[in-house]
Amino acid sequence: MEETTHDASAQAHSHDDEHEPHMPPPSLSPIILAAGMTALGFGLVLGPVLIVLGTIGTLVGLGTWLYDEIRNAGVQETH
Repeated sequence: MEETTHDASAQAHSHDDEHEPHMPPPSLSPIILAAGMTALGFGLVLGPVLIVLGTIGTLVGLGTWLYDEIRNAGVQETH
């Protein structure tokens, strides 16, 4: 009976030693990308103005997302 208690306390202690998973900070990049791609999709049906706006929005969304990832990679390496 005592061995079971010891095993349970050892498992509980090992969970305390584990690190929290890395969570990136909140970002508007996915929303910008989604809006750009939506405008691009509507532009394929409705006209060239939305194609241009959608392309710009998609590129800006991708650029900001990549920038966020590069910035977060630098922060993660320092920890």
